[in-house]
Amino acid sequence: MDTERRDLVRKVQQRFHQKVLSRPAARPLRLPYRFAVPLVALLVFIFGGAWFEMSRGGEFLATGNAALRAATPWLVLAALPAWYWALCRAEVWAPRLYEDMPTWFVRRMVVIPFATLLGAAAVGAAPWGWLAYLGGLSGTASRMEVRVMSVDAPRRSGRCQQHASVELRGVMARVCVHSATAGAVARAGDILVVSGRVSRWGVHVESVHAK
Repeated sequence: MDTERRDLVRKVQQRFHQKVLSRPAARPLRLPYRFAVPLVALLVFIFGGAWFEMSRGGEFLATGNAALRAATPWLVLAALPAWYWALCRAEVWAPRLYEDMPTWFVRRMVVIPFATLLGAAAVGAAPWGWLAYLGGLSGTASRMEVRVMSVDAPRRSGRCQQHASVELRGVMARVCVHSATAGAVARAGDILVVSGRVSRWGVHVESVHAK
């Protein structure tokens, strides 16, 4: 019985391998130049903007941009299926990317969903990152007063030890206030002076002081 069972398993495996080998090899994707250039530009915009948001977003107070604020959640939702489809198709277009991933389950249930979430988050963060980058390059030096609405609990990790939510031109934003006052802690209702570069996109914060 064991011999017959092993023979049956061997025959099933042979048939499976024959079917896999008989399938035509998938051709890698080769985009024409007129499509490749816009695709590369789009990827640079998405991941470059996400990088600027992570590195400079905490120092930039975006004002206005109500339409962009309303559209950001929809951009993220629309990007989820697009990223998932593209990453699944990458198994055919660029199979070498998946050579180190052992099983179909790991790819489709772990790696690709996680990468999809990161890609969609990058799409939502990209416009804000470019606003922070352009706002830091342009604008005029200025000072303005903001009202503290709430203060976060202090922490020891990270570059900033304490953040506060402030109201600037009718928009709520977060700024670093651990060095805003000399020997005192900012409290809700306090008025702080923000120094930086003011542009059409917002304020690039250079320093925060007590009034």
